[in-house]
Amino acid sequence: MKESLGLVVPVYEGIGIDGPYLGDMVWNELEKETHFEYIPVEYIRFKDTSGKVVTHKSVRDKTVYVIHPYYVSHDTHTEIACWIADELKRSGAKEINLFDPYNRSFRQDRRKGRESLNARWIADKYFLAGIDRVFTFDPHSDQVQLAFKRCPLEELHLSQELADHFTKHYDKSDCTVCSPDFG
Repeated sequence: MKESLGLVVPVYEGIGIDGPYLGDMVWNELEKETHFEYIPVEYIRFKDTSGKVVTHKSVRDKTVYVIHPYYVSHDTHTEIACWIADELKRSGAKEINLFDPYNRSFRQDRRKGRESLNARWIADKYFLAGIDRVFTFDPHSDQVQLAFKRCPLEELHLSQELADHFTKHYDKSDCTVCSPDFG
């Protein structure tokens, strides 16, 4: 018997961000796999800027993968990820895996003096929300894994694949590449 898997795709239409979303594009590749189920999760924001998430399909006993790239401010992004995870856990998901392609807080992975340790704070929030594993692309440093003790972080390295893609498909004569946290 195949394991029951779900691809959770947050929908942000309620805040004026129309799809298709990255999760929809991933689904287009996965829908050939019959053991995956598409699970939309709607983010609804109220006029006072509070919000909620609503899952439109059952996740009971499923291992789910949440595709959650940046479409909103950093704080809202983290909050939505935690709300989604909490809702999925309360709805009986067996395991929750979060694809967080880029999280600005992951770069603050060590302290100097009296600085905050944001990577650890995010890791703890994700763990408390019920996330079992986090996947991210090319983190600022490998050291960020140390912050994720209770909720493992998997680093997916895409730099070479992206460089190959841009080299093949774009004119390099008028191109500048810099990291997202470039001063």
